[in-house]
Amino acid sequence: MSTFNFLPLFDVGMAWLLPTLVAMVVAKFVGARDSALAEA
Repeated sequence: MSTFNFLPLFDVGMAWLLPTLVAMVVAKFVGARDSALAEA
């Protein structure tokens, strides 16, 4: 697991935070694009 030491807050068990936020932002934009295409 020392491979992931570069992640912020890894030492306090919060390494999941950054990848989760990135996934949420990507999902929001992908979902917005899909609904815009469905309406067109």
